[in-house]
Amino acid sequence: MSHAPRERRSGAQWYESWTAGRESFVQRVLIVFGIGVGIGLLLWLLWIALDVLLLVFAGSLLAVFLNGLSQRLGRATGLSYRWALTAVSLGIIALAWLSGVLFWPSFAAQIDELREQLPPAVAQIQNEVLQYGWAQDLLERAPAPQDLLGSQNDMIAQATGIFSTTFSAILRFLIILFIGIYLAIDPGLYVRGLVRMAPLRYRPRARAILHAIGDTLWWWLVGRVIAMLLVGVMTWIGLWLLGVPLAFALGIIAALLDFIPNIGPWIAAVPGVLLALLQSPQQALYVALLYFV
Repeated sequence: MSHAPRERRSGAQWYESWTAGRESFVQRVLIVFGIGVGIGLLLWLLWIALDVLLLVFAGSLLAVFLNGLSQRLGRATGLSYRWALTAVSLGIIALAWLSGVLFWPSFAAQIDELREQLPPAVAQIQNEVLQYGWAQDLLERAPAPQDLLGSQNDMIAQATGIFSTTFSAILRFLIILFIGIYLAIDPGLYVRGLVRMAPLRYRPRARAILHAIGDTLWWWLVGRVIAMLLVGVMTWIGLWLLGVPLAFALGIIAALLDFIPNIGPWIAAVPGVLLALLQSPQQALYVALLYFV
């Protein structure tokens, strides 16, 4: 008789445990589902705002570059940070304006000519490859050269980040410049904000890490700029010595795409090799070796 109440209590406890476990399982499922939906929504928003995010990212890199250059100019000349930043910003604007006046018309004309000459080069490659039976079916499924290189948004313009119109290029440059200068005016504000997100005892370490990251990113940007200039100039001179047409535009494309690690230089080599192929296969081999070097 004394065991009956204990059994009733055990049954009640088992039911409560089972109910709690079921509710916990449902909560876990809902949490996982909510996280999945949140991640999907975040990825969708990132995809929608990709163009804006790229502008902000470019502006942030410019801010790091302006900050580092202004600090070094200030230490060398004794100017305050604000005056050094003003001098650096005006210098970049003047350099961009001068480059646009001197080089943009020639570059834009050569890009238009490059757009016209690439489809015949692609067609020539197709004619050569069609001699092999295994490639004929593959090429029949591939898009036509004129479809691949549209008249409005051609492949070269998309690959190099050169915008379809001069107005769009100037507008985006101004947006990036504004973001870069705005962030570079008071970088300490953003550093302090990030440091406050860390626990109190880790804030000195967090501040040191952020400064180290900024310094490392500055030198990385300096290295990338130097590498882009060297690659662009050497590609331009090498193609000019080989007698390849549109060497100036191809050199600028090579310089811009060199900013993209690993795959950028390979993409830059495609239009140069195609143009050289219109002259001869041997010329295309020389150009490919030039890009490889």
